[in-house]
Amino acid sequence: MKHSFLLCTAISLLLFACKEQDSSTKALSPTRIEFQEFTLLPGQMDTVLHTNGGARVFPNISESEFDITSPITLSIREFLTLENMILGGLPTVGEEGLMQSQGMYYLEAHQNGEKIDFQTPWKIEVPVEFIEQGFESFVADGGSDDPGIWRKANRQDPVDSLVGTLAKGDSFYHAFCAACHSIKGKLIGPQLGGAAEKFDWDWLVKFTRNAPGMIVGGDSLALCIWLDSNRGAMSDFLHLDETEVKNIYFYIENERRRNNYPKSLPGLCQGNLNEALQILTKKVRVNDSIARTRPPVRIRPGGRIIPSLFYYPFLASSGWTNCDRYLLGDLEAKPIANIKISGVITPDEAPVSLSEVVLISRTKTVQRFSLLNSNEGFQNDNGATIWILETEPQLIAVLQERADGLVGIYFGEHILKEYMDLTVPLSLIPEGELEAFIAQKVNEFTL
Repeated sequence: MKHSFLLCTAISLLLFACKEQDSSTKALSPTRIEFQEFTLLPGQMDTVLHTNGGARVFPNISESEFDITSPITLSIREFLTLENMILGGLPTVGEEGLMQSQGMYYLEAHQNGEKIDFQTPWKIEVPVEFIEQGFESFVADGGSDDPGIWRKANRQDPVDSLVGTLAKGDSFYHAFCAACHSIKGKLIGPQLGGAAEKFDWDWLVKFTRNAPGMIVGGDSLALCIWLDSNRGAMSDFLHLDETEVKNIYFYIENERRRNNYPKSLPGLCQGNLNEALQILTKKVRVNDSIARTRPPVRIRPGGRIIPSLFYYPFLASSGWTNCDRYLLGDLEAKPIANIKISGVITPDEAPVSLSEVVLISRTKTVQRFSLLNSNEGFQNDNGATIWILETEPQLIAVLQERADGLVGIYFGEHILKEYMDLTVPLSLIPEGELEAFIAQKVNEFTL
């Protein structure tokens, strides 16, 4: 998720219902996302499960809830992207207001032909581009077709330890690194942003802890970086262990991604090191024996590095669970009402009835409104709350379900205000092409 992706504010997506329908026939329904199924065998029930979306599920099998001698089938629907949340018509509205989401899940467990509602929570790790504070587990009591209103789970989330790791890395970076190294751009020494993804992790830990020793010892990559940095003095940090060094780079890489800083350029020292050493030796006129050494190259293509994906850990049980947070700071939303939107197929026709309304933003917030009776557009006369940021453009999508296999749909950017009255043109899209159409529009908006 790019920084611009996180700072852009509420996109509004409104979809309306001409008449009450079964959820399985609605254009937008969780059933559009297929179940992923995993089988846990006796003796292997602690196996970590990997979903198609990159999440990691850690089963917590309680003997009071399961028969550990029989296989268990876990069925998961996951909604990680904006287009999946739109297609599922899934709201991110909690008891205290509008939330932004890092991922929603619906879990079912079956054993011996029966569905089991397990209450002992399982940990799920959701892949994200970077870590921010405030995300935690939320649950909802609705059925498989509609979660309803979300509420905070009554349990301690493991995300606290993650925030603690960032805090430690922040402290160590500013205490030991910031005077000479920047996360973005070269300072006295080279840029540190991106280093954890470019270098072998074992090598990077050793170099961070004892750069002078590796240079004097003739390590080719250490030597090349030293020469490329104009032979600047490098301190050792032998008092830091591997965990503390990892905390530093975890913080650095998280800050780089959170601020959308570019990775540093590949650099002379990441190509042919022998050739780079020859160029640098000539350039800086180093004639000592260290500069003439040619030890083995230390960059290994398959080397172990800090994972390129960061994860939010949260806890899940049967039914609906998500990893959300209430909008904070500049992203705080304002509740309003009295917005009317009408749809037209052609400019010379009268407005047509719409089906549902769902509000969705670049920060992955979703609101959903349904009308049970025919109506020329959506007007929340019942006083339903719409959460918006009045000064930010909203992506409005309206949808009309039809009986001819086509879906009338509109996407457009607007700044929503109270007492608005909009008439928007509907495009007729074959129902089978709706997913691709929505994905394209969301992608265009979030780029």
